[in-house]
Amino acid sequence: MHGDLVTMWRCSSFELTSFTNGTNYRIIECMWKEGGRKPITVVNVYEFGTLCDKTKVWQEIVDVMVNQVLKPWCVFDGF
Repeated sequence: MHGDLVTMWRCSSFELTSFTNGTNYRIIECMWKEGGRKPITVVNVYEFGTLCDKTKVWQEIVDVMVNQVLKPWCVFDGF
């Protein structure tokens, strides 16, 4: 399976706040409800091509991360 992220959670634990479908990646932003509401970002990176493609994808992700430095991030990749 290419380009798929299977995520399972209890609705009582997570609340989806944003979903971005980028070039060869997905960014899922959630609120972690347990222990107080805390924002968290999950990134799924997949289907890389050339070195140029990889560089472009990572730059797009870094551009998003720069504006969210106080949130925990979890990045999955398909290398």
